[in-house]
Amino acid sequence: MSVQGIALGSGGRIIRTRAPGGIQIEAPGGTAIVVTPAWWDHYQLWYMNIDVQHPRATQGVMGTIPRDNWLPALPDGTLLGPKPRDLHQRYLDLYVKFQNAWRVSNASTLFDYAPGTSTSTFTIENWPIEAPQSCPLPPQPEGPPAIPPIKPLPLEVAKQHCRAIAADDHRANCEQDVMVTGEPGFAKTYLLAEEIDRNAKPSAPTLVFPENNASLALPIKFTWNTTTDPDGDVVTYRQCVWVAGDLPTFNECDATPIKATWISPSVANIILLVLIICLLVAVLIFVIVRPRRALAGFAIAILAALILVIYFGSIGAKTVSKTVTELKPGKSYLWKVVAEDGKEGATESETRRFTIK
Repeated sequence: MSVQGIALGSGGRIIRTRAPGGIQIEAPGGTAIVVTPAWWDHYQLWYMNIDVQHPRATQGVMGTIPRDNWLPALPDGTLLGPKPRDLHQRYLDLYVKFQNAWRVSNASTLFDYAPGTSTSTFTIENWPIEAPQSCPLPPQPEGPPAIPPIKPLPLEVAKQHCRAIAADDHRANCEQDVMVTGEPGFAKTYLLAEEIDRNAKPSAPTLVFPENNASLALPIKFTWNTTTDPDGDVVTYRQCVWVAGDLPTFNECDATPIKATWISPSVANIILLVLIICLLVAVLIFVIVRPRRALAGFAIAILAALILVIYFGSIGAKTVSKTVTELKPGKSYLWKVVAEDGKEGATESETRRFTIK
C-alpha cells in the first residue's frame, strides 16, 4: 500500500495506521473504521480490534440509539428499552435478541465463501459465553484442535496491565479482557487503538480561489488558507479536482501532500515571545552596562528586525497555492482541499464549482 493509500470507488480510501499492520478505512462524510491487528500467541492466531469513528448509520449494530434505549432498534423496529439492571437480562437482550436479529446471513453477507461453506460455517451461536470465568476458544472450521485456555489473571493484575488506557470505558473493557483471557497482550492492542482514536484532527481548510461558480481561463492558481492542528502536528494538504457530475475519489487528489513552507502562526507567536524577552534583556543591558552601548545597540537592532520579520511573515503567509494547467476548456469542475496531520487525522474543506472557458 502506498503512502496515499488505496482509493475506493465509493469516494473513500484505505490508509495505514501507526499500529503494525493496522489500517483505517475512510468513507465520505467522515466515518472511519480503524482496524488494529495483533497476534495471540497462546492460540497461534490473529485477532482484530475494530473501532468505528463518527458513524453515520441509522440502523444496525452502529445505528442510532433512540432516546430512553440502550441499543439501536431491531430490524423490524422493535425497541429493547433502557439497559436492564439484571445482568442476565442484559446478556439476553444484547447477545441473544440483538445479536441474532442483526447477524449476517447468506443473503446479506458481503463476503465470498469457499465451496461447501457459508455464514453458518462461521457462526458460533453461544458466543460470547455468559459470565465467563476463563476464555476457551471455540473450535474453528477445519482448524487445529482446541487448546486449553490460559489461567485467568486477578483483577488487580489486569488493572496494572491496563493502567495506561485513558478512556474509562476502554480501560474497563481492557481489564475484563486481560483478566478473563489471562493474556496481557490485549492491553497493548487497546493502547495502540486508543492512540489513534485520541488523535485530534486538524481544522478544516478554507478555500480562497477560485470562488464558487467562477468562469476561468487556464492556468488556474488554486489557493486556500492554512489551518492548524490541536495536537501541534504538521499539517499537509491534498488538492482535489474532478469533473462535475463524476463521483469524487482520492484518485483525483494530489498523490504527494503539499506542505506549507513557512512558519505556522502558532510557532511564530512562540518565537515572537522569546524574541521580545531577549529584546527586553538587551535594553536592560544597554541601560546598565553603558560601556557596551554600541554592542547592545547593535543587538537591539538585530532583535527588532527579527521580531518584525517573524511577526509580519506569520501574518502574511497564511495561504497555500497550487497552479493547475491540465484541465479541458468548456468543462465544469469541482474542487476541495483535504488537510492531513500524518497521524490518520484528516478533514475536508467545502467543495466549489468552476468552469474553464
